[in-house]
Amino acid sequence: MLERYGRTGGRSRGSMLGFLLWPVTGIRTIPATASQLQWRKQSGGTLAATLKEAGTARVLWSRSGIDATLGTLHDADLESALRAQAEAGKPDPVLDVRASDSVNASATVSLLDRAAERTLQQALASAAADLPDDARRLVRADLFLERSLPREALDEYVAMLARAPESTLLLTKASSLAVEISDPRAADLVRRARAAGGS
Repeated sequence: MLERYGRTGGRSRGSMLGFLLWPVTGIRTIPATASQLQWRKQSGGTLAATLKEAGTARVLWSRSGIDATLGTLHDADLESALRAQAEAGKPDPVLDVRASDSVNASATVSLLDRAAERTLQQALASAAADLPDDARRLVRADLFLERSLPREALDEYVAMLARAPESTLLLTKASSLAVEISDPRAADLVRRARAAGGS
């Protein structure tokens, strides 16, 4: 069994994956990442998604007619709405996604506050200056983990794996982190890590 990577920065999540795969409640993130919605692909039909202000249920963003067979969507207007909430000091809006009365889900989007995100962006820019791409991504992953942003760190590892798909080090880090946050890529990454490690 794979050893867990110690600096995951996320909460342990033992529940099975549901309809909404990302974002998920309890995993801190930033607007650019939170606006990249993922859901379990459907055989047909459309989705409706709504972002509401926590506590008031005021609608901040909504979109209907989303192709349910795609499984993923990035929406610039959703990113803007999330960023506005972070800047307003209201970092926990609620996202509802609905395919039907029986297929729906919601998540509280835990955003890094705006001041902390500015500090993070400055750290990312200064720490990774003049580094080769893979070294830059490793530095970025560490900075994300230091700020309890596990999904962003995982994305950096996955990007590196695109160029080094059999790297035992990267597969171990990525798979352990994916398991820790119940990321939908976890099963594939664990399988690859075990194959690379010969177990």
